[in-house]
Formats: sequence, C-alpha cells, structure tokens
Amino acid sequence: MSIKQTLRNNITQIENREDITENQKIARIRTIACATCAGMAIQPLPFADIFILTPTQAYFATRIAAIRGIEISESSAADWIKELLGIVGLGILAQNIGIAAWKVVAMGFGGWFTVPLVYGLTYAIMKICDVYFQKKKLGQEMRPQELRRMWKAELKKGKELGKENAKSTVSNKNP
Repeated sequence: MSIKQTLRNNITQIENREDITENQKIARIRTIACATCAGMAIQPLPFADIFILTPTQAYFATRIAAIRGIEISESSAADWIKELLGIVGLGILAQNIGIAAWKVVAMGFGGWFTVPLVYGLTYAIMKICDVYFQKKKLGQEMRPQELRRMWKAELKKGKELGKENAKSTVSNKNP
C-alpha cells in the first residue's frame, strides 16, 4: 500500500472505511494525533508549541467530527478547541508556559521531556472532542462542570499513556 493510500485509510478519509467501527476509527485518530503532537513537541523553540499544536489538534478534531457525522472546518475546530481550553481554565496556559520555560532551561533538550505532557494534553482534547461531537449529533450540550471533570480525568490518563509510550520508544531503541 502506498503512503498516500495509508494516509487516506487512516487519517484523511478514515470516516469512509467500513471495515472498522466508529470507535475504532476514533481510537486510531486519537493515537495518531497524540503521537504527531508529541513528536512536534520535541522541537526546541520555546513558546512555539501553541502555534504548532493547536492547528494540528484542530485538524484531528475535524477528523473526529467527520467520523461522528458532523461537518466542521479546521478554523471552527480551532475556535472550538480555544473555547474548550477557556472553559477548562488557565491550566493549559500555565502548562504551555511551563513547557516553554523547560525548553529554555534545558537548552534544546526540553522538548524530549515534554512528550508525555503534550501526549496527555492531546489525548484529553481528542477524548473531549469525541464526546462533544457525539452530544452535538444528539442535540445535547456539554456542561462546563462536566467538561472540567472529564478534562482532569482524561489529562491524567493521557499523561500516563504518554509516559508509557515514551518509555517503550526509548526501550525499543536500546535493546
């Protein structure tokens, strides 16, 4: 299978696949989004993460929306993610400042240490996007308190998954 076909089957046209369930499609998109954003976090430039990660997360949110049968543009997905982050609170801003500060202190190596955090943030965003789009399809809304509760739980789970994935990547490179 060509690279173009692989991308089409697993990202850009995944909603059209009939050989896997919606939940399997969402899980694939979430995993690819987390890995992609975590990989981008390695870049050493402080404060660049938010300008790189938010559009990437917005794109993957559009894929989740498409799988759930909701039409949404990348710009409206980016707006929704910004709204989500506003509801969740200034914790995201503080974490982005922390990532940037760590990159400054670690002089270029800080990106490697931010992988679990960025993986976790992306995981939580993708999980909440999925619930949001499922509710939107049913004509329901997410209450802010429900969103905050879910955010904390999914961020914690995502960070743990990010740490596990980072460890397995390192151990696979060092047999």
